[in-house]
Amino acid sequence: MKGGYKNTGNSFWTPKWYAWAQNLCSDKGKIVVKVDVKHMRDKVWYMKGSGRRNAYGGGTHVRGVYYCKDLSHPDTQP
Repeated sequence: MKGGYKNTGNSFWTPKWYAWAQNLCSDKGKIVVKVDVKHMRDKVWYMKGSGRRNAYGGGTHVRGVYYCKDLSHPDTQP
């Protein structure tokens, strides 16, 4: 996986964030990416293809972007 995030603004006035991820091994299977957003619901992406996924928001910051291999049954994923 290739990915990351950028926090802008300070903690009190107009905090904003931007996060992205890309599955570099899409020929090997699906990965699950979690964007850990402080004070909000985390973003969870099921990435099957090699395209880049982006998200952005305001009012808080991102704490990290994590991934793992998807070991679940392929028919149960959205």
